[in-house]
Amino acid sequence: VHPSLLPANRGPVPLFWALRKGHTSTGVTIHLIDEGMDSGDILVQERVMVPDGISYAQLEAQCAVRGGALLAQTVWKLYEGDATRLPQDEAKASYDTFPVQEDFVVHAEVWEARHLYNFICGVSDWAETVRVYTEGREWSIERAISYSHKTESTTDEFVMEASAKVWVHCRDGSVCVEARAT
Repeated sequence: VHPSLLPANRGPVPLFWALRKGHTSTGVTIHLIDEGMDSGDILVQERVMVPDGISYAQLEAQCAVRGGALLAQTVWKLYEGDATRLPQDEAKASYDTFPVQEDFVVHAEVWEARHLYNFICGVSDWAETVRVYTEGREWSIERAISYSHKTESTTDEFVMEASAKVWVHCRDGSVCVEARAT
């Protein structure tokens, strides 16, 4: 059971990378094991949506529940000799490693607001802190509160501070976060 739509996002933590890359969906793949990393023939796949604001643990649980059900169905099909094997298309394959500290760094002006909001929500319970850079300032993010697609700024500043809440302006809007300047 692998929590991505193989052959995309092979590797140890595909849900992190789905959040990092801003995917609005991921999936579950039941595949056979071969000598490669997540490269065995596919038996069945199903898409799983990534709703706004979901945590990594919640997304992982959704994939695990769906993956468990698909695995039970697939084992039965294998037993009956009715399972179809689909070789993975290596031209469409991608592999992602374990995230490193730099993978938690975001330059807000190049990200869409929804993407930043969902990434922060998704990984805020990890040990590594998300750091957001905005026009020469660095923020350590504790959690995301909301996002908006407002295209007009009410101030000329890139970041507006309101106590512990900070509006971080992105490419297409803003994300309200609890943060501290670093």
